[in-house]
Amino acid sequence: MIGRVPWTALLLCCSLADRKGSRRDQPGRGPAAHLAEALAAGAGALTVLAFAPFSLSPLALIGPALLFWLWADRSPGRAFRLGWLYGIGLMGFGVFWVRISIAQFGGVEPWLAVTIAGGLALSMALYYGLVGWVGVGLASGRRAPAMLLVFPGPVVVASGCAAGCSPVSPGSPSATRRSTRPSEASRPGSASTA
Repeated sequence: MIGRVPWTALLLCCSLADRKGSRRDQPGRGPAAHLAEALAAGAGALTVLAFAPFSLSPLALIGPALLFWLWADRSPGRAFRLGWLYGIGLMGFGVFWVRISIAQFGGVEPWLAVTIAGGLALSMALYYGLVGWVGVGLASGRRAPAMLLVFPGPVVVASGCAAGCSPVSPGSPSATRRSTRPSEASRPGSASTA
């Protein structure tokens, strides 16, 4: 279950997988060295504008398409980093409003609310990194048409895990088990039904 895997183990696996890479994985020196990382984070932040209140719906296709383009010809470890940075841009701008709710309704200090919201964004961004790592690993150097067949699977699994396997998500399996487990009073043979 992905919610129980230590994130450091995932990062270690990705760094080991990054040992051999393609030419595109060998950034040069200078400002161009981090262009792909900046584009990935920017594409994630740009994708946020596709949703309310901005509602610039074409950006919902442009942002992920840019990430998909960045993943082409990358090693799995590099794809993990680019996906994680995309997720940081997306989640960092997309769910940062949560800090207001945490501060106002949770009654915590603003610095703690920012820390909690930032931790949430960083951890949820790992799912995008995981999609990049698994997808590029499965595609293993194939061109874009083959990648179109490979990536939907990891995207669906990661989306399901992000929505249901996260320990902080209300849709976590333990929360679902609690809400669907019959109470003692409604079980056959219990004192209240006899």
